Amino acid sequence: MTKERNEDTSGRAGRPWGVYNLSEESPVTVVLGPQVIWLRLRDGEVWLAHAPRDPSATQRGERSPVPPPDDPSWERWATAGRVSRVELKPVLSSRPVVLQPERTFRLTRGAGARVYVRLPVWIRVQLPGDPPVVLDELPSMTMSDTWWGDPMRGELAYWLPTTARREMRPELFLPHVAVCPLQMWNRSAGDLRVERVLLKVEYLSLFEEAPGRLWTDVSTLRYEGEMEESVVEKSGTPPEEAPAARPICPPRLSAPKGLRAWSFDRIRAGFGMAP
Repeated sequence: MTKERNEDTSGRAGRPWGVYNLSEESPVTVVLGPQVIWLRLRDGEVWLAHAPRDPSATQRGERSPVPPPDDPSWERWATAGRVSRVELKPVLSSRPVVLQPERTFRLTRGAGARVYVRLPVWIRVQLPGDPPVVLDELPSMTMSDTWWGDPMRGELAYWLPTTARREMRPELFLPHVAVCPLQMWNRSAGDLRVERVLLKVEYLSLFEEAPGRLWTDVSTLRYEGEMEESVVEKSGTPPEEAPAARPICPPRLSAPKGLRAWSFDRIRAGFGMAP
């Protein structure tokens, strides 16, 4: 779908994804949640700028954020051949995300819980084609870097304080977040304290149920004890909450069979996870 220039796409029912026509006359303005993106042509190059959205701009009556002047805040790409269009696509983070639910809870032995977490998407800027040419990927929201695990077996991740909801209501959907159904099972001999969870989003797919309503496939974590890695399963299909949702982005990585990971925060051998 081709968008008109300077369209404000920040509405909850909006669909900012798609193909945009570029012009040397004026930049395209795309507002996605707290992020503003400007795209334009200049001397045959594709120019891109982005900045956090000013929440007070709407209160001041500004219809569209003002693009930055022609200075180093713009990134530039010289392309092979003439370019007249650019495409924006939602993608998930290339790193795992550490989730901290608003309230800690426990799973008793043998218990399971299904919760819903909202993951900020990234914005992939690419030139349409087969294959497309990726220019950049921008986070719709800024997340903090963190380290998960101990110094020898840990990994770099993003930190995301969130509310693990037991149900999703229509008003909670936003165009710049994807809802991930997270199914947890406690298969250990004792209680499981759910305080922080590592979500391997690089193995998740993205689905669109309706404009402004993005889902991932179900991520299942089976906890088997403090000294054992959890079994991690991805469905690869739309969740049962949105069976008619269409796939819009495959996972960055294919999940290997028997995928296991240290998915729950714990104190083990003197090491923990620090935000």
